[in-house]
Amino acid sequence: MKSAKRGGVAGGLGALLLVVGTVLAPQASAQPGEGPGPETNPLITTAPVLPPPESAPMPVSTAFAETAPQGGVVQPFDSVPSPAGCTGSTDFPHKSGVNASVHGRMTCTVAVPRVETVTLLYRDRWYGPEQLASDSSWRTNNTTSQDAHPHWNCSGVGTYTYKGYSQHASLESDGVRYTATTSNWQDPGVSRFDC
Repeated sequence: MKSAKRGGVAGGLGALLLVVGTVLAPQASAQPGEGPGPETNPLITTAPVLPPPESAPMPVSTAFAETAPQGGVVQPFDSVPSPAGCTGSTDFPHKSGVNASVHGRMTCTVAVPRVETVTLLYRDRWYGPEQLASDSSWRTNNTTSQDAHPHWNCSGVGTYTYKGYSQHASLESDGVRYTATTSNWQDPGVSRFDC
């Protein structure tokens, strides 16, 4: 009887650790059916990388070259800004009715072949950030990805600080993919609330 009890506790602890691991390393991508037309060749295939907890939020970021066109000269990562003037941004997480919400987008000064944003909504927990929701938006031959805006029903869960993280990408006419990552939560009057 004792060994069965011990096994149950260990199994429960293992499940808890698995859940925590999943929360800290979320997987998200632009999903088929989101954005206009059929989904082909997404530029963003993994979730945004969470910055260290002590880092400052970055609400707006210029996109820089990540890969070079086939046969072209490879530029060092983050060395060449987007020729189309593409920038990513993430708004403050905020209360929207009974939901916690955040909006992220990428905008360019001229239309590009493809522009995408994946935005994730988190809340601070004792063990680290907990992923609550994600959303993606993409457009082709456009100047904006439109808003990726995840929502999560926070009714009755208490007061938390919510954080938004976005990964942005543009495929431009030079054949280069440009990326930016943004995050936002620094206004406690807006980003910390209960529903």
